[in-house]
Amino acid sequence: MHPPPSIFFASIHKMANAVIIAIIPLFLAFTSAYTSCNKQDHAALLAFARSFPHNNLLDFWTNATDCCNWDYLRCDDTTGRVTDLEFSGFSDDPPAIAFNGSIPASIGDLSALEGVSFAQMPGLVGALPSQLTKLKKLKLLSVQNTQISGTIPSFFSRLPSLEQLDLYKTSLSEPSLPLSATSSTSAPFRCTGTSSPGPYRHLSSAGSPRVRS
Repeated sequence: MHPPPSIFFASIHKMANAVIIAIIPLFLAFTSAYTSCNKQDHAALLAFARSFPHNNLLDFWTNATDCCNWDYLRCDDTTGRVTDLEFSGFSDDPPAIAFNGSIPASIGDLSALEGVSFAQMPGLVGALPSQLTKLKKLKLLSVQNTQISGTIPSFFSRLPSLEQLDLYKTSLSEPSLPLSATSSTSAPFRCTGTSSPGPYRHLSSAGSPRVRS
């Protein structure tokens, strides 16, 4: 003997409610664990991309998407801050990117950056921007196979977290004055791709450096 339809559908309704109630906490836990891209970083990245004429970066970086899902960068899973930028003129995944122009000042607005890399970009020209001094967490700056020019800036000694400069095959010249302070207690950083790789000294201690030659 089958139950009346009203009782049957009432049972189905109760079961559906129970499933929904069970799923909601899981959904809330998932969404609270995911941290979206920092709004300031999002704006700075778009300003960075728009600074280069005739590049295809804006094909990958769009205002409608979360920047932590974009190619050429990494975010901190907890804070949503952009921690790394990596661009290469010879790459398959993500696709190669070509820049023509100088590194824009807006890179200094990405204050959580720890690593920045530009490689195989003959169209990248001009001096290294002074706004790099705003990146107090920067550990690695790699500029290789570019036309970046001028004197290696002395301001690198004011970056307290810097551990490694890679300056292979650029048009940069050695500084006439040393990059380093004279303090024997500060942590050194290496500068590869130059005739005087260091170690150079920071103006303030940054802990134990990672040396890469």
